[in-house]
Amino acid sequence: MDCENNLCVYWEADSCILDTISIDSLGRCAACILLSIDEKTLKAGREKFLARSEDANGSLPGKPHLTGSGR
Repeated sequence: MDCENNLCVYWEADSCILDTISIDSLGRCAACILLSIDEKTLKAGREKFLARSEDANGSLPGKPHLTGSGR
């Protein structure tokens, strides 16, 4: 079955490897076990993502794109 939670231990290639799952009252998978990511790795991933986003878009979403004099 399809799964978008790539931080779950049961996730593999956009799919859940479990045969069956249960969904809780909030629509979340009750079997999900999230992997812990240390702060150093998380920070490096954020910085890499933000740098790519700025390169592709010229600015971050929600932040104005400044040109010319910067006003």
